[in-house]
Amino acid sequence: MERKTTRILVIDGTNLFYRAYHGLIHQQFQFDGHPTWAVFGLLNTIASSIKIVQPTHVLVAFDYGKSAYRREIYPEYKAGRHDATPFIDFEDVNNQLQQSQHLLKSLGLQVWQEKGIEADDIIATVVDRYESEVDEIVILTGDKDLRQLISRKTYVIHPSLGKKAEERWDYDRVADHYGVVPERLIEIWALSGDKADNIPGIKGIGEKTAIKYIAKYGNISSVLLSDEKRVVGHESDVHMSYKLVQLNSDLSNMDLSLEDIRFLPVGPKDEGAPEVRAVLKQNGFERLMNRWTSGTLWTDRGIRLKDLKHDSAE
Repeated sequence: MERKTTRILVIDGTNLFYRAYHGLIHQQFQFDGHPTWAVFGLLNTIASSIKIVQPTHVLVAFDYGKSAYRREIYPEYKAGRHDATPFIDFEDVNNQLQQSQHLLKSLGLQVWQEKGIEADDIIATVVDRYESEVDEIVILTGDKDLRQLISRKTYVIHPSLGKKAEERWDYDRVADHYGVVPERLIEIWALSGDKADNIPGIKGIGEKTAIKYIAKYGNISSVLLSDEKRVVGHESDVHMSYKLVQLNSDLSNMDLSLEDIRFLPVGPKDEGAPEVRAVLKQNGFERLMNRWTSGTLWTDRGIRLKDLKHDSAE
């Protein structure tokens, strides 16, 4: 009998939740008077991705506040995010987020969050801890920061958004696009910074310029020793930004084994099927309920990871 490929699907729940919230906000899905569009978008994305990836193990990671250790390095880390989105009802966001996590747990998926820790660091820990024990790890996120975790066994899928298809980032694609191997992406981002996370980098240097500097000088240390006018005098900002963009892959409090994140799909005749159907129906997700428990969601109908689009525009 052919051995089944062991494959972890590790999901950036926070990123996908907010993508769903913003992407579907104008549709205003509700059930019993309560907003549910972000919940629906998140669950639908995860369900579709499970069908494509066919994982043996699944973990959904969520932020629990801002990164404590990054704020120690730079108190202004991620400052101003609420100010940039004044139209968002944060009570509504919190309610839908809690509902999403409750439903994911009810569906048998392992959900993990830890106070003062971001989902990115949880995902980095999963990759560091289990990459040698499985055949593949697939990271589902719309966040480019997680590309630094890519290896010959680990790759990233950006889920579909609107008319844009799913997109795969693997080791070779990173090397072709950035000119460096994945673990060196933090050199580029330390120079360019990140406006969304309020990581300073060097003002006036974007990602394309940072890529050119690394290609010209070979590494970030040589860039900082160069006489480039934009760089001179900004060494401390770059060193700090490097620490901020680097993921923490050693979360000692994360007490999870591979068995804890094993994915056991619920078929229509399985013992847990009635409970799963009930929890989805109670929340107004009857269409997803039928897909989740009919068995068709988990059937591989010829969709393969290698078929995902590689040449989508940035």
